[in-house]
Amino acid sequence: MYEELALLAGSGIASMSLILISIYKFDRDIKKSLNVGVEDRDLVYRRGSSYITRKRELEYMRDVLQEAIARIYREFEEGSISAEDKDLLVAKFRVKLDEVEKELKEISVYAELEQLENEYNKLVVDFERRKRDLEERINRLRERVRVVEEVKKGGEKKEAVKKRREELSLSELMSELSEMIKKLEEEE
Repeated sequence: MYEELALLAGSGIASMSLILISIYKFDRDIKKSLNVGVEDRDLVYRRGSSYITRKRELEYMRDVLQEAIARIYREFEEGSISAEDKDLLVAKFRVKLDEVEKELKEISVYAELEQLENEYNKLVVDFERRKRDLEERINRLRERVRVVEEVKKGGEKKEAVKKRREELSLSELMSELSEMIKKLEEEE
């Protein structure tokens, strides 16, 4: 009985350990994919990721860092900071600026690809919408033409029926006249 409890406890601990390890790996993978630094990971193009947004963020960070470096030099020229502080701050901001520019350089191609795909998809959607509108207009006009042709054919049919009636009435008239002529001849 104790052996069964020990076995159950051991398997429970083992399964909990596996769960914790898988949660740790999953969390690590998510953090790795969201990591801002480029040094530790290879940049891989993923559809649906917003490389355009990331590129804009990096460009903004680059501009802020460049402005910070320029401000350090202005502060040094005004005498607000010492040469050692200036060199230390500039070196610190240059390292960060280099990291940002490196990632910006690597991500630019992906951002351009994403932008082109977005433009292509927009073009396809616009084309499909325009095609659908034109097809609807064509179908409406075809229906109008069909109705007009049917009306014309219907008018032609009415005229043909009228002519037949007239012909019938003429033939009837002719037959009546011939009968009358026969009667007159007989009477004479």
